[in-house]
Amino acid sequence: MIEQSEEPHISVGVLKLWIFGPPSAEDWIDVIAVCRAPSATIRTSGHILQTADLRSWLRQIESMNRALVGTAILNGAEPNLSLRLQMDRLGIVEGQLDITPDVLTQVHQVRFEIDQSYLPSIISQTKAVIKKLEDSEP
Repeated sequence: MIEQSEEPHISVGVLKLWIFGPPSAEDWIDVIAVCRAPSATIRTSGHILQTADLRSWLRQIESMNRALVGTAILNGAEPNLSLRLQMDRLGIVEGQLDITPDVLTQVHQVRFEIDQSYLPSIISQTKAVIKKLEDSEP
């Protein structure tokens, strides 16, 4: 089981994710997602991602890191959270984060940039979360 911590389990630019397990029988995981952008803090939480979403995200980020080109998208069946990273030819990774605590009344989109040198850290953080979730499965 992943324990609550002050430091996020996964950090990608303005997005911080805390992920708690074990996954449900349907593979849902409990997530706290916080966006801290200039002049805005947006938070959403709940069973908004599945372990399969993290595995897919990991494959895409690893591919982007190897090829130094491409796109990686983290999203699930629930519309509360979607993160798209796209690397340009200069190695800058452009991020677009769509996050909302209330899909019926709010829409928040934040754009940001990170350097490609952050990808290995994102990969290792995601691998660690997936491993802990797999280890916590009954």
